Amino acid sequence: MAIVVRVPLERLADPTDTAYIPRPEWYFLFLFQTLKVFEGPLEVVGTVVLPTIAILALILAPFIDRSKLAAVRQRTLAIGIVLLAAIGWGGLTAAAVKSTPPQTAASSIDYAGPTQWMDASPAELAGVAWFRQENCGTCHNIEAGSATSAKSGPNLINTARRHDADCSSVT
Repeated sequence: MAIVVRVPLERLADPTDTAYIPRPEWYFLFLFQTLKVFEGPLEVVGTVVLPTIAILALILAPFIDRSKLAAVRQRTLAIGIVLLAAIGWGGLTAAAVKSTPPQTAASSIDYAGPTQWMDASPAELAGVAWFRQENCGTCHNIEAGSATSAKSGPNLINTARRHDADCSSVT
């Protein structure tokens, strides 16, 4: 699905935008918040050591608990550990959500709509700007199958396939 369906998560990176504040997706917010809790040399503890211990504890849990089968409500230690982990995870996620700064105007753009222009090269974007500046749409069609509203200029829908980048020769 990731290869077939293109789903942009955010806008394209703009290194000149100093107002942009990177934020991970919601399911990584608790790890993102640990960067604020464990700062400096302790950063490795919060980002590598503790998550590794938690994953190892989950993997090794069936091998560590060799007691006889018991009802779920009799396993107070296991329930306590799960509740403690859920409270920690939920608390870190809530703290990260609460500390999320307000969106800027640029970050509030809806990227769920058409985003083909994001894949355009700078030369193509300059061409679109020139097309609009010179008001070329009054004489030329740029839509496929627009023969019903014929204009005096030729249809430009396939121009990129017929000309090279500098439009000096027909390919």
